[in-house]
Amino acid sequence: MGKLNGEGRFVADQVLAKHDENYMPPEVAEALAKSAKARGENGEGTGTSSTY
Repeated sequence: MGKLNGEGRFVADQVLAKHDENYMPPEVAEALAKSAKARGENGEGTGTSSTY
């Protein structure tokens, strides 16, 4: 919802956005990358390894 201001422009009370299932805000992606780096992970797989 929203309303027109004195200049005739629509001013929204709330903005809703829809993204696909792969969307990740840049701030979240950066935080995850920093966390993985701090743990010494290379970003591949689940961070665990097994040798058979």
